[in-house]
Order: sequence, then structure tokens, then C-alpha cells
Amino acid sequence: MTDPSPEALTASPSDSFLAPGPSAVVAFVLAALVLMGNNLMVAATQSLLGQLFTSTSDLGQLFATWAVGALLPAAASLLLARRAVAAGAVGWEVVVGRAAFVLAAVALGYTLLMLLGAVLHQQ
Repeated sequence: MTDPSPEALTASPSDSFLAPGPSAVVAFVLAALVLMGNNLMVAATQSLLGQLFTSTSDLGQLFATWAVGALLPAAASLLLARRAVAAGAVGWEVVVGRAAFVLAAVALGYTLLMLLGAVLHQQ
């Protein structure tokens, strides 16, 4: 094994925190979680707004809280994917970033469609 260089030991973690590679991977994972629909942000939003799976909860409110909980990771995924692609990197970061951008756009579209359905269901 080789010893790391002194520059690597003194580099701050923030230098590579939002580099294109990590941004692309996190964006891809967030987009996949939003598309799967089962993530902690959705559950947290539902519990904070008091609309869990109970027999007294309204279906429109359930969809609205689900969509609100999915909007944040979908938007974060879009921003991180944009950052990964726009950083000027070449290689796998761009491929994963572009895939994450497509997944996040689809997830955001379905989330907005669910929010529209919740609004229409309330009327």
C-alpha cells in the first residue's frame, strides 16, 4: 500500500463534497426513491400534517401530503443532477447525472400530477 500524499491529507472534505461524481450518485438515488414512492420524507410529511393511513383521513389530503413529501427530494434530485452535468465533467458522472435528471423529471411530473389529482379530489 502506498501512503497518501500530504495534499490529500490536508484537503478539506468540502472540496469534494459536491463534486460531479457524488452529486450525480445522490441525484440518481433520490430520483429512484421518489419514483418508488416509499421514502421517509413522504412519511414524515404525512405524520407532521396528521394524515396517516387512517379511516378518518380524506383521500385528497392523503394524496396532497404524499405529493408534498415527494416534491422536496424530486427538486433536490433535479438540482444535483443539473450540477453534476453542468460541472464540465466527462465520463461516468455525466451519464449518471443525465440519467438522474431524466428520472427526476419523470418523478416530478408524477408528483405534480398527484398534487393536481389531490386538488381536484378536494373540490
